[in-house]
Amino acid sequence: MTCEELIKPPREYIIRNSRLRKIRKELRNLIKLAVLDEYERLHKLEMLYRNKKFKEYLNVAQEKRLTHLMYMRQYLEHTFLNSICACARGNSLTHADVSGDRVRYYLIHKNKHWDDKPCIVEKQFYSTDTFKKVGPKYMEAYRHMRWICKHHPLGCISYEEDRRETERKFRKGFYEKWKESAEEGKKHYYQKKKKIKKG
Repeated sequence: MTCEELIKPPREYIIRNSRLRKIRKELRNLIKLAVLDEYERLHKLEMLYRNKKFKEYLNVAQEKRLTHLMYMRQYLEHTFLNSICACARGNSLTHADVSGDRVRYYLIHKNKHWDDKPCIVEKQFYSTDTFKKVGPKYMEAYRHMRWICKHHPLGCISYEEDRRETERKFRKGFYEKWKESAEEGKKHYYQKKKKIKKG
């Protein structure tokens, strides 16, 4: 996609009907509760693997599963906090603001090294009250970053594209190291058991 297709000006999403506003709030609360339940489930599974890793060792398949759980949990939290259900100014699932109208805003992450990789464009939503306070500052940054994206040698990509690419590289590059680490852990674990038996 081109920068023009990815980066769009801020847009308000306002519901004026009081009955529809009430329905919207209830639906957002239901979604928030479902997300919190799933987040807690993933966290518990992750801790099971972490506790096992602390006591014994994890084989390659278990290391993969642990990493996948970490990614899923972080992605779930990030996706919800940047969805229309929550105001992006919130920093946790528990305290996420799910009430009120929204303003869609495209946040552009500039890379430190100009030629290293494209700019990353991420869609976020803010409550109308919050955007009134930060709007002028954000609009100035938006115009500046939009110009940078247009003139960047590698253009821009969406946050989703960047996330998938980062995960792919992570899996490809680090699992081999984990394989060695798991073998070392296994060796150390059995050596420890032998010493206990001899003692």
